[in-house]
Amino acid sequence: SGEPSTSTPVPAPAAPGGFSLTDLTPEVLLRVLLSLSAQDLSSCAQACKGLHGLCEEDFLWKRLYHFRWGVDARVDSSEVVDDGKPSSWHRIYLDRARSTLR
Repeated sequence: SGEPSTSTPVPAPAAPGGFSLTDLTPEVLLRVLLSLSAQDLSSCAQACKGLHGLCEEDFLWKRLYHFRWGVDARVDSSEVVDDGKPSSWHRIYLDRARSTLR
């Protein structure tokens, strides 16, 4: 049919010289991800499975949450799980962002 198969992942092309972003260590990648906005972090998560996992790191989203709404910003009680800890900071960030759009 001429359409690419969606079941087989297409590897990302290597940069000139054969190096790609995912060749960096997770520690270095996390330092890079720390500098991204929420929108850029979400886009990066869609690039490949390896980046997706790193982009879901709780401390990245907690940092973005506190940067946007302040360190003293309260987390809504509906966003807290039974053990008293927040559910994923990514989810909390997205829920708060959606609620501010209404």
